[in-house]
Amino acid sequence: MSDCVSPLSQSLGHRKFLPTTDSLFLLDYSGQLFLLRTVLMLEPNRGHMTWRPAYCHTLVCDSAKDMAADPCSDVSGRQLVYVLVTRPPEVEGWGRGDCVEVYQQHNRHRVYKITFHPSLTFTQLCLMGSEARRSLLLLSDEGMMYSLQVDETQLDESHIYTLDLAMRRISELLPRLPIRQIHSNRSSVLYLTEGGSVYLELHTSEVCRQLFGTDQGFHFRDPHVPLALPLPSKVVSVSLGPTHLSLLDVFGRLFMQGSNHYGQLGTGDKIDRGEPTQVALSAQPVSVWCGLNHSLALLRGAGCPGAFHGCGCGGGGRLPGWPKGSNTFVCLQVQVPPCVRSFCSSYDFLFFLCCHDIAEEE
Repeated sequence: MSDCVSPLSQSLGHRKFLPTTDSLFLLDYSGQLFLLRTVLMLEPNRGHMTWRPAYCHTLVCDSAKDMAADPCSDVSGRQLVYVLVTRPPEVEGWGRGDCVEVYQQHNRHRVYKITFHPSLTFTQLCLMGSEARRSLLLLSDEGMMYSLQVDETQLDESHIYTLDLAMRRISELLPRLPIRQIHSNRSSVLYLTEGGSVYLELHTSEVCRQLFGTDQGFHFRDPHVPLALPLPSKVVSVSLGPTHLSLLDVFGRLFMQGSNHYGQLGTGDKIDRGEPTQVALSAQPVSVWCGLNHSLALLRGAGCPGAFHGCGCGGGGRLPGWPKGSNTFVCLQVQVPPCVRSFCSSYDFLFFLCCHDIAEEE
């Protein structure tokens, strides 16, 4: 595909994006994964970085289902991009199955490939841990959780490795409770089940204290044991940050939990919360993102077609219009198109994925 042609005109709509230092990985609904090159420019008069439009793009791979990178808040720390790909039936004589291909983010060079038995197919991929102890979390079509561990500093394309794929403890303990979503940071995993219950897997006592205010519930001998979060209603959407999390229930209510040192829970104070705490908003939240000491929420409702609110630390432009931050959700100075599908935030930038569905009413 020519670099001078916009991928937007060649795809069926985009469903996921992943920002890196100087580029953007973009996955469309047909399974094509693109790498968009852009330029970061320092404006001498204003003294801050601006993200310029992409000047070229290349096709990374076909038949992609999901992608993931190091869940760090600083995108410059993302060196590799993991892509969940459906293997064609004719490859190597195997039946149709899934594999994970790993690319260097700066030049889209494939470093190595992880294959599975053709009977296993997956829908979602997440990462956790450090480079030397990277854990790949894979959600199967049946809602079962699997994981394997790799050492990114040792793997390369010239060697063949045998990696052990194991069922995650949550699927061993709760085999009749299929998982619908997984979210991760470097030291914990958040699970949303098909029935709307939420479980949290913690791997350090420090993170347990940040989220619960105590480490009494932490399983020192087995950190893979999931902890259930108490909620009175079904949860439909979750987000996990480095030290706090958010939950949206079926009634449109927002609950926050964890560290609140910067006011990132939006409760109007800076008191940590060891259990889900309801937070009032001016309109119904559609989606919430928990970032680095801040939280973002897309609101929609009567008279509110697409307001973008945030709370917590405002440093680095994380809360446009509120550089000193806020301990309540405030309206940010960002023009948000009504067709926003998803968003995320790094230390320096806000990213929006906009995609119009012709089946929706105007």
